[in-house]
Amino acid sequence: RVFYHHYTRLKAAHPCSDIGGFTRLLTLPDSRRREDEDAGLSQVMTTLVARELTKGTEDLGFVVLNRPTSVAAVLASGELEARLAPDERHLFIVETDHVFLKPLPNLLAAATGGEEAAAYPFHYMNPTRDAGTIAIVRRHAGSDEAAKRVQQVGPSPLLISLGALKRVSADWTN
Repeated sequence: RVFYHHYTRLKAAHPCSDIGGFTRLLTLPDSRRREDEDAGLSQVMTTLVARELTKGTEDLGFVVLNRPTSVAAVLASGELEARLAPDERHLFIVETDHVFLKPLPNLLAAATGGEEAAAYPFHYMNPTRDAGTIAIVRRHAGSDEAAKRVQQVGPSPLLISLGALKRVSADWTN
């Protein structure tokens, strides 16, 4: 609710800003029902539900693996795209505890160089931090050259075009 509170406050205070619609992504294990876990939030905000990975087996002990798989699931279902307004070409992906004090302009709206994504650089996500990190990045990037192009960003906050998210979601889940 923290981010949604700030979202509604900013949208009301800045009706001419680039702030678009709001959709919450909820992951649930097969054994849980939406009504039991939702705390009524679906009545307040648009909510899409994706199946949560099985703890300890499918998630390999990393609960954050639910992020890419849940995004890929809602993209594959077509639900997300169906909910977008015709003029909404970009998605802003954030964590629920992020707080924005003023509207963020759509940094991609006027992009002329084919930019399809913008993300926040995190100092602690350094792909060239040490030899061990470089080896991991190289293994997943496929080559030394590709590894050199890996940026120092996390999965959130992220502003991305719908087309770009569709293209990277398969790689993100692998």
